[in-house]
Amino acid sequence: MVRKKNRYLVIKIQYADEKIDLNLDKDTIKNTIKNIVKELYGEYGQTTFTQGMYVKYTNPYTGIFFLQVARDYHREVRTCVSFVKMLRQRLCVLSCIHVTGTLKSAERYLLGYNTKKMRLMYERCSNPVDKQKVLDIINGLGLTDVLPGPGIVDSKELKMEE
Repeated sequence: MVRKKNRYLVIKIQYADEKIDLNLDKDTIKNTIKNIVKELYGEYGQTTFTQGMYVKYTNPYTGIFFLQVARDYHREVRTCVSFVKMLRQRLCVLSCIHVTGTLKSAERYLLGYNTKKMRLMYERCSNPVDKQKVLDIINGLGLTDVLPGPGIVDSKELKMEE
């Protein structure tokens, strides 16, 4: 018996009004993407490309979710994701930020991505009060390696920028 091979798309939702949608659920995302696949590829494409498509993880605060798709059709589904313009009657843009072969590597990428974003948030703070607030959040999460010392470059960061 041959096992089914999957790809995991790490996708970011960016709303036009930049507000957080706490009521966004997995079925809404999946059905929206299925409808776009049907528009672009027809009924055959919908049944073929979305077979075994699941939303494995969602985080409404960061606007990131993992989409599991069949390995053979991940390029087509990735294309359809970029055509999504509305989620729950709100204008948005979906962008695929990474494609992995396992759920664990998607989680690793997301951890590195969030670490990089926290580092950028710290560097963009203009006054010491804001910097201290960001440091308190980082320390509260137990992340000690988010802010390396001056001159230290993380090899993971170099890979993510490529």
